[in-house]
Amino acid sequence: MPEFLKKISFFNESYLIYWVAGIILLFIIKNYIQIVIIKFQSILVFEIATTLSSNLTSQFLDKPYSHIQKMDKGKEIQKIQMSGTDFANHILLSINSLFTEITVIAVIAIVSFILFPKFTILIFLISALCLLLLYRIRKKKIQEISESIKSSYYSSTSDLLNIIDGYLEIKSLKKERFFQQKFSKTLERFNDNFAVLKKHQNSNSKYLEVFIILGLSLFLYYLNSNIEIISDKVLLISYIASISLKLFPSLNKIILAYTNYSSYKYTLDVLTGEDEITIQGNEIPAIKNSISLKNIRFSYLSNSELLKDINLTIKRGEIIGIKGRSGIGKTTLLNIIMGLITPDSGNIMIDQQAIHENSSLFPFIGYVPQQPFLFQGSLLNNIVMGEESSKIDHDSIDTLITAFKLNDFVSNLENGLDTQISHDSLSVSGGQKQRIALIRALYAKPQLLILDEVSNQLDEDLEAIVLNYLKEYSKAQNIATVLVSHSSILDRICTDTYKITEHTLLKI
Repeated sequence: MPEFLKKISFFNESYLIYWVAGIILLFIIKNYIQIVIIKFQSILVFEIATTLSSNLTSQFLDKPYSHIQKMDKGKEIQKIQMSGTDFANHILLSINSLFTEITVIAVIAIVSFILFPKFTILIFLISALCLLLLYRIRKKKIQEISESIKSSYYSSTSDLLNIIDGYLEIKSLKKERFFQQKFSKTLERFNDNFAVLKKHQNSNSKYLEVFIILGLSLFLYYLNSNIEIISDKVLLISYIASISLKLFPSLNKIILAYTNYSSYKYTLDVLTGEDEITIQGNEIPAIKNSISLKNIRFSYLSNSELLKDINLTIKRGEIIGIKGRSGIGKTTLLNIIMGLITPDSGNIMIDQQAIHENSSLFPFIGYVPQQPFLFQGSLLNNIVMGEESSKIDHDSIDTLITAFKLNDFVSNLENGLDTQISHDSLSVSGGQKQRIALIRALYAKPQLLILDEVSNQLDEDLEAIVLNYLKEYSKAQNIATVLVSHSSILDRICTDTYKITEHTLLKI
């Protein structure tokens, strides 16, 4: 025991048993507190990950339609699903480890400097040199790993999406092996990155062992050269042995934390990306009587106008029919009506009042595209879209199922409306999907109903039944309906029918 400590009565040898017992008690309390902190920290980190992914999903749903048209699905999935988890699990925890372990080392360094100033300065200089050397060796490689993890994840996700979405085309063209090999290569590259990262993480401790051996050699040299009193040598060796229990693991954790932070630094770029464009979502009034298009002009290319001088009034309770050859601009016109696309000029009016740019009509719209999508979940949830069970209007659903001749389809399902449907299930025919989507749109009681070729997969008799019901339903529920179709009975069920020709809209 150092002489200056012996002068303090509490540290006298006669009290040895008490302060040793106190140290053991403090050690137990410290470990218990650490367990509580680790539990809290783990829960907090993954709550942060969940919040980040949830916020990224909200940002995605707020993006303008023009962004969705150009997006890379693989990158978007990586961003929403993985960047939040990687950021919380690797960036936040690494920062936490760096802070806590540097604090531990700082405390040890301060105590050591008070007891053995010369020795502490020597150890500090040697440690700083070793860490700097390791940093220089690893810096470039870790940067490469970070970029590679980022790119390989979205590449493998994109290849998998191609396989799932293009299943029928792949099978029909007998290209299974090509797509399987392509996915395997990107997946192999993705996993190779983690193998390299794991190798670097595990090898850090080996580098540290080398530094420790060199450090111990220098320590023994210092001991023999500068300290002659045996008791002082024993004291210094005992002190070094005790602090090493915390010092060396802390150094290893710092190196590991830095490796993790550097490898997943790409998440900072993803989460703070400057290319996020969102719709402001201006409030607009409800549609009381009509919605009108006044002198609308639009083009995708600056030198080629797709639509010009479009004037159209859609009144509630009426069906407006639109015809035109493929590629003439019918779907683009529907997107302009819904506010998904901003026209180059002209105005969209609700009850003779112009609405602002970036205003969304979706709170009032029911939309059924040419190829409607079925979501993962029960058939009932595909119709009510998350509505609370106690608020579901089963009578309305039954009426619509009967009207669209889906009784037999539903009754033949194993669990009726509670039958689980997979993503865009291939077990449901195109015509059945169209009618389910129509029920979904009508159940929401829209003020404006947009229908894009919703009967093109129905036979002639069933098409007549569906379109006639839509005519009666629109009138009874006072819905403004726009129907794009090539059907021969369009003229009979529509209040007015228009044709897109020469880039403009002409009444037939």
